[in-house]
Amino acid sequence: MLRLLCSGLASLLLLALIADRPAAAAEPEKPAAAPDGKDEEDKPLTPEELAKINARVVELIKQLASDDWAKREEATTALIAIGNPAVPALEEAAKSPDAETATRAAEALQKIKGAPKRRKKKFDPNCTDGYQAVYEGREHVQTFKATTDKLDFLRIRTARTINNPMADLTISLRESGKENAEALATATASSTEVTRFYRWFTMELKAEKLEKGKTYELVFTSGAAKSSPWLVNCFYRDAYPDGEYRELADGKPVKSEKRYDLVFELGAGEDKTTSVPKGTDLTKKDEHFGVGPDGTDLYQDPPKVPVEEGGAL
Repeated sequence: MLRLLCSGLASLLLLALIADRPAAAAEPEKPAAAPDGKDEEDKPLTPEELAKINARVVELIKQLASDDWAKREEATTALIAIGNPAVPALEEAAKSPDAETATRAAEALQKIKGAPKRRKKKFDPNCTDGYQAVYEGREHVQTFKATTDKLDFLRIRTARTINNPMADLTISLRESGKENAEALATATASSTEVTRFYRWFTMELKAEKLEKGKTYELVFTSGAAKSSPWLVNCFYRDAYPDGEYRELADGKPVKSEKRYDLVFELGAGEDKTTSVPKGTDLTKKDEHFGVGPDGTDLYQDPPKVPVEEGGAL
């Protein structure tokens, strides 16, 4: 009994020391985007971010000594996910007289230090191989100004990662600015036809009695998993002056200071509206998808997905 009491007091003392440790020095300025070829983890954290992480780490290290095995597993996984910011506290915890805390802290340290670093890359704002990933829970909306009173067709450029989307891509035409507006027309791209290289999908999208000059929107959705999304071709700049792009996560707007435009063509007969700038010919271009808007290279580092869930053989 005395041994357990001493061990518990020692662990509490250790955690108190960790919590009182000053946060690692950081630049007070807003973190800059990671330069080309630099690791995402090289970006400096603000003092506020460090404080939140340190507080979370202290709580998780306490949880390593929980009587509940599931809680201990949960804490170990969370500490590994936090990564390098958790290392100083984990090094202290690995010296804990509590065997469970010390063992799990050492395990987390080993996995953090041995994990391969993911690299972020810069994208070229003038590239033609950009994309927005469409998967369950995410809506991508592109507005456009109608130049004709009806529509017959829609063309978009899409690709996929090494993993196959297990659901089709749906594009709905709606009036812009109306909350919960009903779709005026809908088009579908089949998941069995998408490839790792961009290709044009031409689909029927019939709508009549549109108002010329009025703003409408194309809403891209899919039930595909996040690990095997549709990649809808996107310009990483304001390429289309008569419309704008926005993204929603679970129905809530995703804030972004950057401007994008999805690649599309639509119209009726010879009348056509497109987001593709004049002088940019994508009609015959056979290219692989490029670096994502957040710098992720899904070609070099695709998510691992079981074959039965669309993963590559």
